[in-house]
Amino acid sequence: MTEQAEAWERVDSAAVERRSRAREPLFVLALAAVAAAWAGASDRFFGAAGTAKWLVVGGYVLFFALLLVVQRLQPRVRVRSGEGYRLQYAIREHVDPGPGIRDKADRLAVYMAQIVWFRWWLLLFIPAGALVAAPWGDRPLVVVPCALVLVAGVATYALSVRRFYAAAHRWVDDPPGPAREMPSLPRWQRWISGWRFVWALLTVLLVAVGLGVLAVLTR
Repeated sequence: MTEQAEAWERVDSAAVERRSRAREPLFVLALAAVAAAWAGASDRFFGAAGTAKWLVVGGYVLFFALLLVVQRLQPRVRVRSGEGYRLQYAIREHVDPGPGIRDKADRLAVYMAQIVWFRWWLLLFIPAGALVAAPWGDRPLVVVPCALVLVAGVATYALSVRRFYAAAHRWVDDPPGPAREMPSLPRWQRWISGWRFVWALLTVLLVAVGLGVLAVLTR
């Protein structure tokens, strides 16, 4: 048994899963705060304005809350999500999870390590359109705190993802456990992890920013 495998044997995988599930409500609360801040800083949220905007925010948060409920109550989904938590822990802590899920950990690490938009912090540009189009002069007492919450939330998530990206790179460069080749990714995963997806996303963001600027100038 390798040193990393012995380390995994000492890991309480049930405790790893419990801690991860205990953080799930915090994720929903953080998502609600960011969504509300986005809507508060902008006149629209996913195209909706006025009262409809807040209904969309509520529906958006409720959707993720229901996903977590299903994830806890549906046995098959619960097993798969628990395995996902263990995979993430193994990659973050750089410990061999054993032959049962080692291949899945390899695939997850390879995929994460190839996502170029994690490497270059491109997640930070997601709220750009909302911030540019925000009515800063009309209601600054609302827009400014909402913008701060929005930026802080996105930055925190980007930092978390960037750390996992670094851990995935470490895994690929020096996989724990027995010596082995890393698996290759299917074409669709290579596409969404590469620059072509980034350019497509940036095009959408630039269009959104342009529309936001146009909306401000034509008021």
